[in-house]
Amino acid sequence: MVNNEFFELYRHPKWQEKRLEIMNDANFTCERCGSKEKTLNVHHRYYEKGKKPWQYPNESLDCLCEDCHKDTQNELNDIKALLHKIPPKELWHVIKFLKWFLEDI
Repeated sequence: MVNNEFFELYRHPKWQEKRLEIMNDANFTCERCGSKEKTLNVHHRYYEKGKKPWQYPNESLDCLCEDCHKDTQNELNDIKALLHKIPPKELWHVIKFLKWFLEDI
């Protein structure tokens, strides 16, 4: 799917309904900084090929203000850049460690 087509899905009524549900569950508060005053976005923690924006479990979506959403996207881009520096043969060590580490959280 072309990016423009994907982003058009964010206008779909099913996404608008899901978005409102996530914001309502967060009491219309940024889950990162606690702001109730800033414009809110719903952030996908990950994307899967072929899924529409509203087809993700609620647990994978965060209610973030615009500033925190931007910061989160920048942090994820930094992580992706770091991962690209790891030789492919060694990447599985990182993945194994992260899975182990995240089990304890």
